Amino acid sequence: MDLGSLVAVPAGITFGVASRLRRARPLHPKGWLADATLALDGTAATGVPLLDDASRRSVLVRMSKAVGLPGASPDVLGLALRIPAADGDADLLLATTGMSPGLRHLLLPGLDWASAYSTLVPFETSRGLLLLGLVPRSRVFAPPSLRTLALRLGGRDLDFDVVVATPRGPWRPVGALEVRGPVRGDDDALRFDPFATPAGAQTWAPVVRALRRGAYGGSRAGWPGVPAAGRLRVEPTTAAPEPVRLTLVTDVGSAAPGPRGQSSTRISDPDRTPRPARSRTARPKARTREL
Repeated sequence: MDLGSLVAVPAGITFGVASRLRRARPLHPKGWLADATLALDGTAATGVPLLDDASRRSVLVRMSKAVGLPGASPDVLGLALRIPAADGDADLLLATTGMSPGLRHLLLPGLDWASAYSTLVPFETSRGLLLLGLVPRSRVFAPPSLRTLALRLGGRDLDFDVVVATPRGPWRPVGALEVRGPVRGDDDALRFDPFATPAGAQTWAPVVRALRRGAYGGSRAGWPGVPAAGRLRVEPTTAAPEPVRLTLVTDVGSAAPGPRGQSSTRISDPDRTPRPARSRTARPKARTREL
């Protein structure tokens, strides 16, 4: 048994069992889909045509939390890109990592959706090893809950600079990614593929490719209701699935007024299980009689 099989088989079994027990993706189980625009300025010079050519494309983005911790709990954040191309869609998978040379290959919990993301593992290209990253253009604090992300993208775009670097070289800006709302509900049949990399690039090191192949294959085989093979081609310009609706419930009169006499407003949270509504019974009025 070669080294690739030695790492792929245990990874496949582990992720397959985890997927079956969780009845969902073992990692990044929940997320939002959103449309985005990827604009590249043609200065990358990476040897990968999709990245080197000046272009402006509509792409599909999925943002998620790796472990799926509830609410705004810190978690490794993920940002997956599906880029339409003439020779087939290309997928890029990024996560919150360090950006300095010593931390680029280390996953870090994100405290804000507007964090720095990278591919973690470099790609092999005709011009050497290449890392791709995203650096936020604004630092408006958006705690890492799916509810906060939906609200953030409901009111403004989430903009990043696209950057590239060698494993120990400086980051160079080569374009921009503009993620725009509204977000759309997750799609269980949509699976981003770490091996559907742009033409001219492949994940570095055979052992890493074997590990990923085993982990992703086991996850897909163990997740009930999802085919073990095949990819769903998504056209970013289509309107389906329906945009997520954030339900605003405003209590007028019955609730205590908020600051300056405003009524209180609650927004449904996708991270929480809805609680059954409490039944309210009117209190009987006190009886009075003349003495």
